[in-house]
Amino acid sequence: FATQAVFSKGPQDAKIALQMVGGRVANDAAQPLQALGVLGIALGVGFVISAIISFVIAHRLGLIESPDATFDGYPGMPCPATGCPEVALYALHGYGGHGLGLEVHDPAQYYDSGNQFKVGDVFTVEPGIYVAPDYIALMPDTPRNRAVRARIASAVEKYKWIGVRIEDDYALTDNGLEWLSRGAPREINEIEALMREPSPQLPGGGTCGKQ
Repeated sequence: FATQAVFSKGPQDAKIALQMVGGRVANDAAQPLQALGVLGIALGVGFVISAIISFVIAHRLGLIESPDATFDGYPGMPCPATGCPEVALYALHGYGGHGLGLEVHDPAQYYDSGNQFKVGDVFTVEPGIYVAPDYIALMPDTPRNRAVRARIASAVEKYKWIGVRIEDDYALTDNGLEWLSRGAPREINEIEALMREPSPQLPGGGTCGKQ
């Protein structure tokens, strides 16, 4: 399924409307890249698709200077000596993607095979970004981070409190990649139409979500 999350710190209709416009822009940037990224999934390929797509989305929206741009990480953040990738400022849910099984989050073979896909792997691909100014403001106060803040300030202001993540489910079979979530609502107009519908009745009574 595709998800679009909009986070607001106030009830003002105008502010929320502007955030929805920004959310559409972010979602429109993510949609074609998510579809393109899964084309590279195959037997023996490393699980790096979601991370690459997240880099491209953030760069396209002006949230990072370049795919190899870095900042001085937060205390305890595991980063190379050269610094943390700037896209980590927006990857609050990680770079997206995990195994599926009896549980929503279950191991896949690529967990234990050098991060390489194998036939039988069932998994998600869910690139996305979350623009949280409060988190960005917690960056250590260093010369490099001050320069990063100045560089990304206008983009962060434009997309603040917006989060977009597009998730689809796949299985790698002997015949290739099978798109398990094909047909689920994923375009913004489809998702908004679904949200306007009454919540279905649950077995045993009650509903999920608002009436």
